Amino acid sequence: MTRFALLLPIRDPEVFAKAQVGWYGHSIDWGDDVELGADQLYSRCKAQAGEPSPAEFNDWMNRNGLSLTTAADALGMTRRMITHYRTGSKPIPRNIWLACIGWETIKHRNAA
Repeated sequence: MTRFALLLPIRDPEVFAKAQVGWYGHSIDWGDDVELGADQLYSRCKAQAGEPSPAEFNDWMNRNGLSLTTAADALGMTRRMITHYRTGSKPIPRNIWLACIGWETIKHRNAA
């Protein structure tokens, strides 16, 4: 099953052409209960631009068994910045995300 099955109808060009700004300008509405809220739209745009989400950052920490302190040490940052990235209160810069990927790659290479 498709993760976003509710949005499948907008693949039809006729349905997609019906797009309108939704209630109070905070969504896109195609009618028939097909709607994409501003938060989801923003999140998808960021993902397509290659920006990691707080959930991806949390997954990286969990996958590698990192606490706030050990993640901060691994990236040469403060616990406070790690907390910002985990909660989404500050965006995760591309170079930090690349450092996460690099750190994880080296860790797994050394473990093999």
